[in-house]
Amino acid sequence: MKDMSGCWGVIRGFLYSDPIEKTSNAGTKFASARLKVRDKDKTVFWSVSAFDEAVQSLMSFKEGEGVKIEGSVKTQAYLDKNNAAQVGHTIMTRLVEPFEPKQLGQRATHNSSYSNTR
Repeated sequence: MKDMSGCWGVIRGFLYSDPIEKTSNAGTKFASARLKVRDKDKTVFWSVSAFDEAVQSLMSFKEGEGVKIEGSVKTQAYLDKNNAAQVGHTIMTRLVEPFEPKQLGQRATHNSSYSNTR
């Protein structure tokens, strides 16, 4: 079982692509996806890894659909291909649920993102 200790959070956003189901070298099934989240005036991408019962839940969603993901979060600094400093965001989850932008008083936009209406 994957260690999910550390910082815990809830991320709401839209799948950037369809999730992919994988099997680790140890034989553990998991699913991965990319999540697109609007943060004020910029877009933040999250790498998502789902374990246990969350694998089938994540696999039931398609690109562009809204999801709420709860799990262990991690950020990591790295250099991109142009040698510019960037921050990577990762969440390991066992809980994936549908997310409707109206739940936060937000509205969906044409590019599968969302913006605040406050």
